[in-house]
Amino acid sequence: MVKILRATAPWILWFGWHVLKWNRLENIDLIDLDTPIDEVISVYGDPIESEPVEEFPEAVQHTFSAGPLHEAVVVEWNGKVGLITYWSAHADPNRDLKCMLAKYGKKIGWDEVEQGYLCIRKDGKVRLWCSVAPAIGVATVEYFSAKNKTNCDDTPMT
Repeated sequence: MVKILRATAPWILWFGWHVLKWNRLENIDLIDLDTPIDEVISVYGDPIESEPVEEFPEAVQHTFSAGPLHEAVVVEWNGKVGLITYWSAHADPNRDLKCMLAKYGKKIGWDEVEQGYLCIRKDGKVRLWCSVAPAIGVATVEYFSAKNKTNCDDTPMT
């Protein structure tokens, strides 16, 4: 039985990636910003782990298994989702970026701040970033402003 599983595992993965498109971000449920954490749990199940956000204790970071090849790191702030980062085991960066721009753009459009790395939605309420790592994220500008204000309040003025 073990030999059969070892022999078929690569074919199952190939079928999942190429036919079922498991690796594509658009094939998982993407969570809206400002969603209550209970709704996130109803979509992804209980978090794998939860911990306070370093240097911003008002927020809690939850890590969820969003699919067979994806993790969602969701930051809960003021009872709602303020930030989401999707990690993909086999990312397709261009396709993932298009998916995220469409989902979180809400037909408003984006201003590109740093080409290929940082966009701000034209209404100024959402920022989207990606990196060389297989991660792509979005957050409300309100969340980032509050987090930065908290971090700045602790910094002595010179």
